[in-house]
Amino acid sequence: MNNMFRIVLNIMLFITFMVIMPGISSPKGPVAAIIAGFGFALIMTLLANILNFFKFPDNFWGNFLIGTLLTLLYFVLLQFLIRGIIEFGAGYIGGSDFIIFTLPKLVTLADPLFVLVFSAVALVLCSIILDKLSDS
Repeated sequence: MNNMFRIVLNIMLFITFMVIMPGISSPKGPVAAIIAGFGFALIMTLLANILNFFKFPDNFWGNFLIGTLLTLLYFVLLQFLIRGIIEFGAGYIGGSDFIIFTLPKLVTLADPLFVLVFSAVALVLCSIILDKLSDS
C-alpha cells in the first residue's frame, strides 16, 4: 500500500509541475500526462531498489543524483523517441502573478533541453522532499 501511495503522490506532483511550468505541454490531453507521470512515479518508487542493487548509498545525494539521471533519461526518451505524450519547449522560471504582487521572469529557458534538465532536477528534488515528509 505504501508503494501505491508513492505512485499516486508522484503522479500528482508530475501533473502539477507540468501545469505550472511553461514549456511543458501534453498535446494528447490529460490521459497522456497521467501516463507520463506514471513513468516518473515508477522511477521514483523503484529508486531505492535500484540504489541497493548497484550498492549506491540510499541517502539524499544518492537519491538526488541517480534519480535525476534516470528522470533525465526518461524525459529524453519521451522527447525524442516516444513523441506526442509530453513535449518540452522554450520556457521560463518565474513570472508568477499573485493577487498582491507579480514576480518577474527570473530566467528565460530558450532551449527545450534546458527546460528538460530543470524539470528533471526540480521534480526529483520535490519528490525526495515529499517522500521524506510522508515518512514522518
